[in-house]
Amino acid sequence: MYAATRDWLFHRPIEHTLGEFAAAEGAPCNLSATAIRRIATAYTDAVDTDLGDRGIDWLGMYGTMKADIHEALVSGSHEEICAFLANPASNMMFYGFENTYNGQVEQSEGHHRIQSHFIYNSLLRVAEATGVVRMEDPEPYDLTGDPPTPLLVEDILLKLDDALGFRIDFPNPYPNEVGYPTSRGIASYRAVQALYQVWRIMQLAGGRHRSVVEIGAGLGRNAYYARRAGLDRYTIVDIPMTSAAQAYFLARTLGEDAIQVYGESNNAPIRILPPEDFLRSAERYDLIVNIDSLPEMDAAVSKRYFDHIARRTPTFLSINHEILPITVRNYYVECRNFRFERQPYWLRRGYVEEVVRFL
Repeated sequence: MYAATRDWLFHRPIEHTLGEFAAAEGAPCNLSATAIRRIATAYTDAVDTDLGDRGIDWLGMYGTMKADIHEALVSGSHEEICAFLANPASNMMFYGFENTYNGQVEQSEGHHRIQSHFIYNSLLRVAEATGVVRMEDPEPYDLTGDPPTPLLVEDILLKLDDALGFRIDFPNPYPNEVGYPTSRGIASYRAVQALYQVWRIMQLAGGRHRSVVEIGAGLGRNAYYARRAGLDRYTIVDIPMTSAAQAYFLARTLGEDAIQVYGESNNAPIRILPPEDFLRSAERYDLIVNIDSLPEMDAAVSKRYFDHIARRTPTFLSINHEILPITVRNYYVECRNFRFERQPYWLRRGYVEEVVRFL
């Protein structure tokens, strides 16, 4: 067993990072009864669509551990639905796409501290990627001396405000969300990843008055920050239970009027759709994004997605690993006319960032 596996995840010696951690207090569910009903109705309708949950079988064992949440969303009371949506640390709703779930907060102090070092490392990588902080260079290190004094998180955030074009914050509507404490909220691992991803999205989309679709969006943090950056139209395509979590998070952080869930026709800036709505449409987008999911799908499903991507956007951003038999590269090299850019993903070792331009 490798002794240095943990260190291999970092881009610098751990002694060059900081590792404070804290858990959020969260807040009670304050969405209106109408908003909760909108989320539950959209979920119930979406599970019966093509590539929807088909009940709760969408991820094998994940479906079993989330059965109680499914039942609440389909037939539970307002209070029962709120209990699951507002406190994911008490259940398994986020398991598989976020780091807040039942049992996570009870992990050891050592685990949380290492995670916080990694969050700091990732935040500093965002600053290096955007150019507001110089790259750290290992070649001139004097390993016999004292390590350099790490930049304070607050100073990094001030620099990143200018690079991203908005004041960064870390909304924490959920109790026991663990991460790095800042004056702007507790920065979780996924939130810091989203900062870089939205910086790239805004670069590639080409401006605020553009349309972006993200296939598989986790909690919707990219949509949140894209809206903070001023993007007019952001569409999420995801499976129903994850979509319910996204709708709650985005309604809590951006307002109930900021979202359009499945079955609605309002003109909200953020739409949340099941796969069927995306796959049966011919709508075109300025940019399509997929992060950490396409290679993990059933091969026939991921190929179906990619075929739609190639027809419906000039630019595709992929951030994925390559440890499974099918990679994103397998798909785009089969296209007749394309250009691609390929580089290591700045924030996560083992992941590749690819920009595919369809000609």
